[in-house]
Amino acid sequence: MTSSSSNQLAQDFAFFIHHSTDSRTLTTPANIERTCSICLNLLTTFPSAREAIFDYFNSLISIGVHCFIQNVSLVASVSDLLITIESKLTSLAMQSNSWANILAHWSIDQLFDLTVRFANEANIKKCETLEDRIQLWTQCQAAMTLIKICSACILHDSTAADNALNKYLGASILSRPSFDWVTVSLTLRCGQTLISRLIQLSLQETNQSQIVHGVRRIYAVWSSLEVIAEQEPQIFSQVLMEQIQSLLISDDIQKHVSIISLIQMIFVVVTGPLCDIVYYSLYRSLNTLSLRRLCSSIRQTNTIDIEQLTNEFISGLMRIRTDAFQIIQFILSFIHDEISTDPDEIELTLRNCCKYVLQQLCHECHCKFRLHKDNQKPTIPILSALRTSFDHLLDLLNYTKSSEKIHLINDLCFNVALYNGDDTMIKYIQYIFTNKTSLDILQDIHLEFEYYHPNCLHDALNLIFEQNNSSKISICLENLLQLVLVDERPSLSNNHSIQSIIWSLIDHFSRLLSENCLHYDIILQIFLQLKCYEILPTYEQILQIASSFTDIHIKIIEDNENNLIENLLLWRDTLLNFIHFNNYDFHLFVIITLMDFLIPKLSPFDKVDDTNLTRRPIDNSGSLLEQNVNFNALNSNRVLSRSFRKTLTNDRFIKIPPEYIDQYTMLMTDVFNELIYNDNSQKQQLLICLVTTLIDNILPDSTVDVQFDDDQCKTPNERNLALIRRLDEQPLVWILLEIIATDNNAFQLCLPIIRCLLSALIVQWENVRGEDRATTYLKQLTLSTNLIILLKKARYLPLPLNEIYELFPFVTCYDCFTLLSNIWNYLKQNQQLLTTKLLTQQQTIIRDPLYFDPIRFVIQKNIANVGHIAEHFLHLQLQPTGSIAFISDDERKALTTFVIVGGGPTSIEFSGELHDFIVEDVAKWFPDVKTRVIVVESTDHILGTFDSKLTDYAMNILKSRSEITLKTNTHVKRVDENEVLLSNGEVIPCGLTVWSTGLSPTELTSTLSFLKEKRSGRIYTNDHLQVLIDDKTTINNIFALGDCATPIEHSIPATAQAAAQQAKYLAKRFNQKQFYLANSNEISNDKYPAFNFSNLGMLAYLGGYGGLADLKQTKISGFLSWLLWRSVYMTRLVSFKNRLLVAMFWFKSFVFGRDISRF
Repeated sequence: MTSSSSNQLAQDFAFFIHHSTDSRTLTTPANIERTCSICLNLLTTFPSAREAIFDYFNSLISIGVHCFIQNVSLVASVSDLLITIESKLTSLAMQSNSWANILAHWSIDQLFDLTVRFANEANIKKCETLEDRIQLWTQCQAAMTLIKICSACILHDSTAADNALNKYLGASILSRPSFDWVTVSLTLRCGQTLISRLIQLSLQETNQSQIVHGVRRIYAVWSSLEVIAEQEPQIFSQVLMEQIQSLLISDDIQKHVSIISLIQMIFVVVTGPLCDIVYYSLYRSLNTLSLRRLCSSIRQTNTIDIEQLTNEFISGLMRIRTDAFQIIQFILSFIHDEISTDPDEIELTLRNCCKYVLQQLCHECHCKFRLHKDNQKPTIPILSALRTSFDHLLDLLNYTKSSEKIHLINDLCFNVALYNGDDTMIKYIQYIFTNKTSLDILQDIHLEFEYYHPNCLHDALNLIFEQNNSSKISICLENLLQLVLVDERPSLSNNHSIQSIIWSLIDHFSRLLSENCLHYDIILQIFLQLKCYEILPTYEQILQIASSFTDIHIKIIEDNENNLIENLLLWRDTLLNFIHFNNYDFHLFVIITLMDFLIPKLSPFDKVDDTNLTRRPIDNSGSLLEQNVNFNALNSNRVLSRSFRKTLTNDRFIKIPPEYIDQYTMLMTDVFNELIYNDNSQKQQLLICLVTTLIDNILPDSTVDVQFDDDQCKTPNERNLALIRRLDEQPLVWILLEIIATDNNAFQLCLPIIRCLLSALIVQWENVRGEDRATTYLKQLTLSTNLIILLKKARYLPLPLNEIYELFPFVTCYDCFTLLSNIWNYLKQNQQLLTTKLLTQQQTIIRDPLYFDPIRFVIQKNIANVGHIAEHFLHLQLQPTGSIAFISDDERKALTTFVIVGGGPTSIEFSGELHDFIVEDVAKWFPDVKTRVIVVESTDHILGTFDSKLTDYAMNILKSRSEITLKTNTHVKRVDENEVLLSNGEVIPCGLTVWSTGLSPTELTSTLSFLKEKRSGRIYTNDHLQVLIDDKTTINNIFALGDCATPIEHSIPATAQAAAQQAKYLAKRFNQKQFYLANSNEISNDKYPAFNFSNLGMLAYLGGYGGLADLKQTKISGFLSWLLWRSVYMTRLVSFKNRLLVAMFWFKSFVFGRDISRF
């Protein structure tokens, strides 16, 4: 075909295409499908018609976008055509790089044209954020077709990506529209692809200038995508990190050199935010494996200055203020490199790479600390971050042989520890003291830590001593010994570090000796230096040492390690001499010398008689208790618990000589009294030990069927009686029981003994019916009362106490009253019930009535305070509490006092009714009970809403009554359960308090967000009772009435009279048809009159058939107002039946009085 004919054909095809894009033609599916098929077929075979074909595609895309903007449904044929075009062009781009370039240019040009064309559309302008724009255009099929075609081209060919990027950068120089369609497109599909492609191409260049150019181009893309940078700041660094890691994974040295060139280039050329981004990406990409590969490439390349490279890398890390973990790993990678075996090369690398870190940082940090000891600590981010890599710094000491370097690294470790606080210091001290260290370093640490953190040394030593590493403990003790022996500085009494060493040794004395008894030589040498340093342990610490020594001694004897006993006895003698020559209290000898009889007796191969106890020295100046020795139970309980097991008289135990038993008992009591006030971990263990000793001695084998030595004890009752006889022989058991009763858990273990004692007491009461009560009753009653007190102290009520009713027939009135008083006081304080057999009237048949009344009154007095005990607990008729003869006059006066707070109509009417009840009913049935009523009002008069003349009349009536006391101008400050505190300081004990001081809004009213009155919280309404939101706005379909609301123009009293009138007003309005037919917004008040409250008057009853009537026309008081009050309330009753019944009850009460019986 000739050129002229080809041009003519192209012109004819273009005319055909333009005609096909007419809207009338597009609506015909057959035409559009035929045209599209022709265009797609001719696109690759007819190059001269390519421009016309792309114009046809542009028209289709423009129509699709226009329909989307105008919210018009896209023609189905156009939608199918866009899918076909996307599939065909995407496939074409994947097949040929040239077509990828052509289609990339075309798609980006079309995106820009559409951006400019539709920038001012309303739907586009309302999208303010990137998320809104993305959400909008992802719904547009035509726009997504272009984006997908552009993405496919960029992903397929790097040249297309570069061309697309240049196209985008060139367009970004111009003024960009408010909505950047390309930004959205790149964000959705190919933004990360562009950056990744350019980074990959740039880093593969061998020329440093080309690398710099590529990185700058990358940063230009990143800077242009401002919206993406704000939304996804990690995209650039993540892509750069992936590319750097891909280079590091390779074994190609040239690729490693590219990374090194990037480091050098950044340090020399690049500045600004890009430098920080590249450093951060490089920092996050490095790991131990990649560092080793990089180090190996550096060694094989002779053209790279290692020292300069290290300086540049570390300077970059310090620039971005990151931690120094990578620095330490970078250094250690040279030391631990398994590839190189030449120690000289490792040493050379260490010297070159560590020079900057170990000299600059150490010098800067150490000097600043010397200059700013008393000021603010220096701000060194890299030093602060070294805390996370402190273990790596300590590892450097193991790989460094030069003494100069050891001192340098040790100095750095010390400053890092000093700067970062206690945790790092403790770790550093543990490392120093568990390794053989020179005296110079120990003294340096000693001086520095004593100044800055004197407690760290103590904490670090505690951690060392708590470990089970004997070798480290031995090294630590040797270091401590040389530090203690060499230090001869003045002011030794203020040497906190030496004190920390001594206290740590004392705290872990038992652990150190138990793990290795050979440690005692070193510990003894350190301990003997206490006198030189003017440091003396306290009493508690000496007791702790003695207790620890006793435990070790017992363990050695039980393990048959007799070769160590001589050493330990030598240590004990040293300790006793130390106590004696340092003027400690003499009674410490008592504790220490308990071992004279305790330890040998526990030995399985040595028998010691009771004479060992006589060697115990006792002070002649007085008993141990009189000298007020305050022992610490935490430190002395081990010694005392073992020795206390020997005090009970049993053939298996050692007997205390008679001349020492009083002092020994006082010693035990004083020690355990101190024990109950100290909360420590050994308390429970010691108490259980004592319980076990008690049960083993009193109840052998602690079984219920145990038999005593007496052959006649064949039954449980006989066994219990034998138990009481044994109590008489062992008075120390009561002391032990009182000590155990201080702990409820330990006391539970003594329940077999307690049950036996209670059972034995009941049996004893039954057996003494025919005996002489003069001696037996006194003894048994004392034992019973002591047992009840013991149970009260232990806060425990065992089941046998529920059967106490068995005692009633066999005791006198006084004895029963005494015993039951103790029982009921215990029940009242502990709120516990008798849970098994209840005391019924049939079970408590008393022969003599004199026995019954005291028991009944004692129970009745306390029954209300026990808790959940029912009123018919004893099936007895209870008398009122105020009339019981066993209560005091003050208590009776408080029970019959009524306090009424408030002076309103409700309070005055209640006082009137209460006055009638007291005068007419209480006085007739309980003539001896004197009651009083106290009315408290905060103002100077009562009934403030009534006329002043009626108010004065009411006050005179109340003051004339002897039962009523009126207190005006008085406030109530506090109301307790049984008393009221007034503002004048007066406290009124009372049995009942009535509070009536006004109305408060309900919980529902308080939660509603309407306009409210500030003082009362009532909702404001308009004259038609509609709720107000503010001063002018009402809610038409919400009404409020009664106590919860009041009109805003004029206040209405919160009375039933006002609520009834409002209810009638609203009911009349709601019953009208127009109200239901109208909508809420159409409700109008024009046809409805406003609500008008009509005050009909107020009534109040004063008691004594008198009252007040405050009416509009007249004011009435006295009997006539009472009749009016009754008449008005009668008319308010709804049914005739209720009116008749109320009238009958009023007449009955008027003639015969009030009926107070229960029926």
